[in-house]
Amino acid sequence: MSFSAFGYEGEVIKVEVDLRRGLPVVDIVGLPGSAVKEAKERIRAAIRNAALPFPQERILINLSPADLKKEGSAFDLPIALAVLRAQVHASSAEETPELTGGARGCAREVRRVMVLGELELSGRIRPVRGTLAAVAAGLSAHIYDYIVPKENEAEARITPGVRVFAVQELRAALVACQQLAVEPQNAPREQSAPGWGQSNSVLLWEGKQVSVEDTAHRVHLPADTGASVHQDAGMDAGAIMALFPKRCPGAVGETGARPEGTAPGVSPFLFSVGRSTGDASDSAGGTGQERPVQHWPHAALGVTGGFEDVRGQRKLIRALQIAAAGGHHLIAYGAPGCGKTLSLSRFALLLPDLDARTALEVTRVHSIAGLLPKGAEQDPLMRRPPCRTPHSSASAEGIIGGAGTCLPGEISLAHGGVLFLDEATQFKRPVLETLRTPLETGQITVSRAGKSSTYPARFQLLLAVNPCACGNFGVQHKVCTCAPQAVERYWRKLTAPLLDRVDLRVEVLPPASHTLLSEPACCTARLRKTVACALEAQWERQGSCLCAPINGRSSTVEDWIRYRNARLSPENVQRWCMLTDDAAREFHRAVGKEQLSGRGGHAVLKIARTIADIEGVARLQVAHVQEAVALRTWSALLPHSLM
Repeated sequence: MSFSAFGYEGEVIKVEVDLRRGLPVVDIVGLPGSAVKEAKERIRAAIRNAALPFPQERILINLSPADLKKEGSAFDLPIALAVLRAQVHASSAEETPELTGGARGCAREVRRVMVLGELELSGRIRPVRGTLAAVAAGLSAHIYDYIVPKENEAEARITPGVRVFAVQELRAALVACQQLAVEPQNAPREQSAPGWGQSNSVLLWEGKQVSVEDTAHRVHLPADTGASVHQDAGMDAGAIMALFPKRCPGAVGETGARPEGTAPGVSPFLFSVGRSTGDASDSAGGTGQERPVQHWPHAALGVTGGFEDVRGQRKLIRALQIAAAGGHHLIAYGAPGCGKTLSLSRFALLLPDLDARTALEVTRVHSIAGLLPKGAEQDPLMRRPPCRTPHSSASAEGIIGGAGTCLPGEISLAHGGVLFLDEATQFKRPVLETLRTPLETGQITVSRAGKSSTYPARFQLLLAVNPCACGNFGVQHKVCTCAPQAVERYWRKLTAPLLDRVDLRVEVLPPASHTLLSEPACCTARLRKTVACALEAQWERQGSCLCAPINGRSSTVEDWIRYRNARLSPENVQRWCMLTDDAAREFHRAVGKEQLSGRGGHAVLKIARTIADIEGVARLQVAHVQEAVALRTWSALLPHSLM
């Protein structure tokens, strides 16, 4: 079995090989893509350079279901193993036809196993993207054994209930495949746990690597195991080569030597095997010990400092604190050089670590896109909220996704984190309009080639814009060179339906000169602590009502993105945004004066609720409502179309 990536889900692919008499050519059927068609040349060279015999018959490779186009290089390893297994079965059919019924075509089906990996010509195995999605799809098809590249091992073991064979080269993959072939179909799953001992084809010890030397045919355990074992007959290179028929002309491996020209430095076949525990904190260790949570450094967000670098923008930093505490979208507008980009690019530092469910979704999306951060071999789970900052020239396909095999776009890559659009008015208007649906639903459905896939897309939107094309509109002591009609056209790209979904509107003024040399006014750690306390208050108040059983299963605290104030339903706004009498009168007065829409009125209450949570107050006060109204309304100097 293998996996064909398409969108967020993908599909399990069955790889079949048939050996027939005829010219030694390789045919691949089942709607293969260009990369899959090229695989036949890679596997031919990889098999020979791995000192294994390549069949001299006509080879037919079928990838089913046949009506789904197969893309990517992850089919190299499963095709190569299927060819080698078919060759072993063909040899057995010739030697013992009474046991096989004389069949010599395709290999008998063994324990269901999913294989992923790209082959180099030397026989080494390269990592592939989408491993986490492949394991999830395999589990739904009742596949529990996986052969993956060594670099993808930790990623594959995130999912609970699977056994992962991590291989570095083709010979190791063949050993793992042969081990699975001799296991009974109904072997108990407990037998597969790391440390279960010795099998017929390779020795395993506590999930650690075991090497087999080609020359001495000895088994070497890690030095710290303190165990002595006996070699199994199926563990050396000669035993592996004995699987193949001697009728193959020019077959290498009768002496175990590598063919001339093989790339040096290719180690004896190595692989490690481990059983996934399903604990995110143990996804990389396999020992059951708790691993410390990894926090990606500021450099992972593209920043080198915190809010200590920002001077003279207390109002903007206060708005960012409220946005982080309540999950509100925000737009900052002001003259160039006043600190909009500097402040908004540090917003993700205020957000707490992702919960297990969201971290798994974020990691899966980034794995599909091939964008897992460096260091993912040790800790593949993305625990920090992502921050995406696409360029203003990005297309609609780049923002919402759908390119290639329905790859995720920027809004899905920002799931669980932040989508920051700097110079938002420079984006094309149709591109900005595509944000409206995911802002409401938290997901996006993309279609390609008659198929569709739904990605998660719950993110916080941050917009930074200048007040006009020249940047001086409404700025004191500066002259705006834009005509009134030009200012209207400039803001027209941000349509009213889109801006109405942005709760916080912050005017950013140039900082006073005396603040530029002053001491930092804000501490990032203190802001993070305040945000965490506000989020905890929201969970204690709203989490229980949002954890009602869904489809017969109880929700958990892992739904933290859904219970933040910005996502309160109209019913819960009335329930949780309780005002004092004076605050209620102030709210009604402000709604009438500012002519707020229904969504705008609810936004004011949600913002006020977040401010009260930051201050640790149960009922909304007049000051909370006044600050919320000030953060919701536009500057009086902007075009009247925004009011």
